[in-house]
Amino acid sequence: MKQNWKMSDAMLACRPDYLLYPERLTRNARAEQIRLLGNNNKLLPIIQDWGNTLKDKNYIVTDKKLWYADEETVIAALCRIQSVPNICFESPIPILTIKKNPNILQEF
Repeated sequence: MKQNWKMSDAMLACRPDYLLYPERLTRNARAEQIRLLGNNNKLLPIIQDWGNTLKDKNYIVTDKKLWYADEETVIAALCRIQSVPNICFESPIPILTIKKNPNILQEF
């Protein structure tokens, strides 16, 4: 049976501690998946510290609807990840959304 349910914000903000899995030491396996938005497309109230595991890893923002949130949410999300190195986005970035909004463009 398939059940459709939404994870709580606390579940969305959590991710495994990869130090518990030493056999998964490839760069792709070590990629941190960062979730910034909850089910309501608003910023999660807290985000788990993604800098507390293996070093020299990639960071992937997994929010598919990030760029379609309101301007304040997008800017706040970009500020949260401003200091994160080696970051990429799982979903394509709609360039027109960034280009048309000077505030988002500046933070991007």
